[in-house]
Amino acid sequence: VEEALAFDCATIGAAILDVELGDESGVELARGLRQNHPGLAVAFLTSNPQAARLQGAESLGPIFEKDWELTPLLAWLRALPSH
Repeated sequence: VEEALAFDCATIGAAILDVELGDESGVELARGLRQNHPGLAVAFLTSNPQAARLQGAESLGPIFEKDWELTPLLAWLRALPSH
């Protein structure tokens, strides 16, 4: 997580994060990334959407369930403004 927070996100258009990153929280990582890069688009992948909602992920970006149906995620990516 520390490495991700130090990364210069100006070169990317979006961050797709797992909600659970071992001992770390993808939601907290997203908050840190947004603090440093307010315009960064963020989306979450999770096998437990309810837990993601409880952590406040919805306020930062869409939540995609890990059912490996990528159509909704790809549609979200395609709708992002070009960099």
